[in-house]
Amino acid sequence: MGMLDKAKGMVQAVKPGVISDRGSAGAEAERANAAKAAEQKASGLEAWPTGMRFAFALAASALIIFLLSLIAGVFMPTFLAFSLALAVRPASEWLIRHRWPVGLAALVNIVLLFAILFIMLGLIAIAITAMVTELPRYGAKFQALYEHAINQLDRRGFDTSAVLDSWKNVDINRVFSYLSGFANQISGAGTTLFFIIMVAIFVVGDTVVVRRRAAELASYAPGFAIALRNFSLRVRTYFLMTTVFGAVVALVDVGILYAFGVPTPWTWGILAFVANYIPAVGFILSMIPPILLALALDGVWPAVGVFIGYMVASLLFLNILQPRIAGNAVGLNATVSFLSLMVWSTVMGPLGAILAVPLTLFFKAIFVDSDPRTAWIDVFFRPSDAPTSLVTSREFRDRDGDGVDDTTGIPRGIDTRLREEQIQDAAEKERARAQATLEELNQEALEQAAEKAEKEKAKKVDPSAKTAE
Repeated sequence: MGMLDKAKGMVQAVKPGVISDRGSAGAEAERANAAKAAEQKASGLEAWPTGMRFAFALAASALIIFLLSLIAGVFMPTFLAFSLALAVRPASEWLIRHRWPVGLAALVNIVLLFAILFIMLGLIAIAITAMVTELPRYGAKFQALYEHAINQLDRRGFDTSAVLDSWKNVDINRVFSYLSGFANQISGAGTTLFFIIMVAIFVVGDTVVVRRRAAELASYAPGFAIALRNFSLRVRTYFLMTTVFGAVVALVDVGILYAFGVPTPWTWGILAFVANYIPAVGFILSMIPPILLALALDGVWPAVGVFIGYMVASLLFLNILQPRIAGNAVGLNATVSFLSLMVWSTVMGPLGAILAVPLTLFFKAIFVDSDPRTAWIDVFFRPSDAPTSLVTSREFRDRDGDGVDDTTGIPRGIDTRLREEQIQDAAEKERARAQATLEELNQEALEQAAEKAEKEKAKKVDPSAKTAE
């Protein structure tokens, strides 16, 4: 009996160790599996250093821009029509909410889009035509002004031989002929205009399908849907703010030109309004012709007055009032806007200069804003005083699962968790909104089908109704 009790005690003494060993082995296996899973999740581009991923993104962007340049003749008119359709789409949405037929609402949008397009093209044609007809009248004065400047430099001891060698073959009238040829190219761009009109008709006329597709996209990829919706809102804000403040600045410029007696002030006002759509340097380009006219006709001080007036108007309305009213709705800083102008105008031509900001916003929405893992790139795009929108997922920032940020080494705090919860909440709200939209569209389709069936039934019962129709 004593031997049996002793054996039982030995077994009981061994069992905890065995269990402990088995438990530690299981924990080791779980840790190994977790490490293997983390290694698999961190494979691919996410395993690269941040600098390498950034270089890869730049190379991919350069390749995309190069490929787009090959089809610029098709892509740019299409994107222009797409941007204008986004700008006028709230009108059709408002009409549909107020029980207008979808087809009639789409027709109103098409009319609005055509009106905007023809007004803009008309203003461009007026400005260029007036410029090429007005400036040649003062060709002799410009030539005399040039010779006077050279003489003044000679009198003050400057060596003007290099300037004379480079400008001796310059003919002012030849410059004006180049401008006239450019105006003829603008007026002869009928094929491009027709293409824009056709694309706009299809884009605007597809309103219902776009609503359904947007809802279906949000149900599958809410982050991508949110990025595209923010893009459309930013494009509308950009066009609205640029148009309103451009018109105000143009009117102020007209008043300044009247005050200094510059000829054809409304021509230069229209030029200032159109050039306002070219970011960063548009207002500089618009002030050159009136300053040259004031300098040629009235001397230095009126030209200085025009320059100061243009600069004050631009600084007050475009750099102070517009940011205070619109805030950071566009989401691009001045450096990115200028670089966008340089890149897109070089690759896509004149339309690229006008649509530089919308193009940058479009590709930013697709490649940066649509995924939390690339949201850190937004640091280089947004203005310095914009609220932080940098949000990343826990899996991306904390690959090893130690609770410490892999990039900064800072432990993850409440703020990070709140941002992650905000992402999840936004995704869930987007899915719910998409589901409600799909249900609404399905209900509308059922009601239309029932109404059509009732009409068909009434026609069968009363043949006179069919005859009357």
